Order: sequence, then C-alpha cells, then structure tokens
Amino acid sequence: DEHGDVCEGSAENVFLVQDGVLLTPSLAGAILAGITRDAVLTLARDLGIRSREEGIPRGLLYTCDELFLTGTAVEIAAIRAVDRLPVGAGRPGEITRKLQAELLGIARGERPDRYGWLTRVWPVEDLNASARTAVSEGAMEQRKYLAGLIRARMAKPATIAEKKLWQELKAEISKE
Repeated sequence: DEHGDVCEGSAENVFLVQDGVLLTPSLAGAILAGITRDAVLTLARDLGIRSREEGIPRGLLYTCDELFLTGTAVEIAAIRAVDRLPVGAGRPGEITRKLQAELLGIARGERPDRYGWLTRVWPVEDLNASARTAVSEGAMEQRKYLAGLIRARMAKPATIAEKKLWQELKAEISKE
C-alpha cells in the first residue's frame, strides 16, 4: 500500500504469526474481504488463538514465525520461504497447521460445521433416484424442485438415463 505495508498476495489474503499472535491486514485498506479470510479469523477466535488486524510491514515477512495465504482455491497455503529465506523453521508452523486442520476438517465433513458454512450437494445419481421417486409419486412441487437442481448441476445430461429423466421432468413442468 502507500505506506509500504503488505496488503495481500495475488488474489489471496495474507496472514502471519509473530510471537503466537495471528496478524492480517485490516479491511480498512484496499484488500479483498475474503470469505476464507473471515473463516480463518472466526476459527482462530474459537480456537483461542489471539489475532489482530493491522498493517504488516514488508520486513515482518522475513522475521515472522509463520506465514500463510488464504483463498477459495488455496484454502490455507503455508509459505515456507520469502526471497529464498526460510519463514520460521521453513515448514508450516503449529498455528497454520491447526487452522488448516480445522478448516479442511469442516469442509470435508470430518468435523462438525458449527458455522453453517456448508451446503449439501447431492451426487447426480442421488438426484436422479429422488427425481424418479418424485415422478412416480406424482409430487409436482418436488418434481419442479428436483428439475431445478438437475438443471443447476448439469449444463446437459451426461448419460442417456439422465437425458431421458431430464426430458420427462421438463415435459411435466411445461404442461403446467
């Protein structure tokens, strides 16, 4: 930024750990208010990890104990070196690993989602089985709902059976 502080990585938020405290730039600057950033701060609070949002001078990247980036694609990516100089011990630190384990555990369904972050997405096979049941039972509202889910999940049906079901549901809905 204009003060020489580190704001973020390339489309990723930056975090570092110094003396057991998690630091990240404040949203008052021109940084992305990342969803994963917010999740990490929430997890840190609930895990009892002290955190602060403040300016991060570039020089702190060379002296911090841990450094990581967050984002939708990388989730939490530990940084082992900056300009070929090791960060901390040159491997992910304890706080980074703890936050990674918690976030990925929730995302994978291995830990309870206490925050309502996950949305259930059914495999296409499950959708098709449910849709067939709805069609056979004559539940029009259920068919509309499932047809919408099928359309949202597939730009075009992947198998002949899916194509047939798609056409049946589409025909039923268009009759209304």
